[in-house]
Amino acid sequence: DDLPAVDRFMRRRRFRLAVLMLSATRMRAKDTDAPISFEVTVGNFGEVLDTSTPPSSSSTQPTNAVFDGTYYYYLPWGKKKPVLTLLCSIEDIRFRVQAYNHLNSIIDTINRHLKR
Repeated sequence: DDLPAVDRFMRRRRFRLAVLMLSATRMRAKDTDAPISFEVTVGNFGEVLDTSTPPSSSSTQPTNAVFDGTYYYYLPWGKKKPVLTLLCSIEDIRFRVQAYNHLNSIIDTINRHLKR
């Protein structure tokens, strides 16, 4: 119950993730019984079945795999590659990452001087 009250005061940053699916190949016959789709998520953001986050185009259209003539199957995207986008709003932790990176830089500098 306390989480939503705290959530309002957290600094959040909006991020947009774009994913280009170049190919989906080397699938086995047992994995291609039904149409295949891919989904990109960050936490709950992008999850198709989750209603607590805003919807986004984070999954490909279900596509039937095609036999390649030898052993494997592939998705016939051709020249029209799917692009998935994911909008998410997560806690701003830059101050923690910046402090961590600064400390690591100091440690690296000290180690370099100790090796001399």
